[in-house]
Amino acid sequence: EVSLGDEVTVDFEIADQNEIEIPEDLFAELTRRVDLLDAWERLTIGKRRGLAHRVSSAKRVETREQRILEVIDYVMDAAEQPELENRRTKT
Repeated sequence: EVSLGDEVTVDFEIADQNEIEIPEDLFAELTRRVDLLDAWERLTIGKRRGLAHRVSSAKRVETREQRILEVIDYVMDAAEQPELENRRTKT
């Protein structure tokens, strides 16, 4: 137990800034088509992280499925129109 005034030691690791945890169901959809996965990889790391978070933060299955469809549409649109990569996604 720690009390006020006690000295404590804290250890932590700095996370890899380029690592993204892609939800399994999103990854499954992305890997169904090589061109879609290629388009995903061309997005900035920040954009991929944001899109992955959008899917993983859904509470209901229906919401998650809908967000996966939205992400797939966004990735396909970005592949056809690279300037969309800088567009903000709906939250």
